[in-house]
Amino acid sequence: MQKRLHILSPMQQKIAAYVQSMVVFSPYVNSCKAILRQDVSWFDAQSTGALISMLSQNTEQIETGIGPKLSEFTQNISGFVAGIVIAFSINWKQTLVACALLPLVVVAFSLFGVLMKYFTVKELQAYSSAGSIAGEVLAAIRTVVAFGGEEKELNRYTRELYKAESVGIKKSTAMGGGELIFCRESLSYLD
Repeated sequence: MQKRLHILSPMQQKIAAYVQSMVVFSPYVNSCKAILRQDVSWFDAQSTGALISMLSQNTEQIETGIGPKLSEFTQNISGFVAGIVIAFSINWKQTLVACALLPLVVVAFSLFGVLMKYFTVKELQAYSSAGSIAGEVLAAIRTVVAFGGEEKELNRYTRELYKAESVGIKKSTAMGGGELIFCRESLSYLD
């Protein structure tokens, strides 16, 4: 059994990587085409840093979702079903206690997922804004220095980084709170 897993696991990863590369390419090209079809006035309202950040982040999210996450999800669901079947066959009473709390776990993980998504979006927006400021300043560094605006621009950039840091701390706190879900496991071992 162990030898089969050592053979199947790399195959699963290779297939997931291939599918990931095929699926990610098309949305990336379509996004680039859509950006290039915009009027010139549209580019005045958009910051270059935000566009680049959006493209790279969206591509990264698709890659992560299709590649390792999809194969991990498949493995986890298979392991869950197999674990429940084996647990019921070994000790059905204890398994029943553990299964009674499954709806609570599903709700908790759903809430956890919503919070992570919310904080990730806020964090990306803050970093994108900071990146846009840095791009603007570096593109016009001579003008900024000529007018003595270094301190002002540094403060503007720092404010955006503090926003990102604040959101990151909230996200990490929520992530730590999500770990409390696993305290449920202790109830499974009470007899």
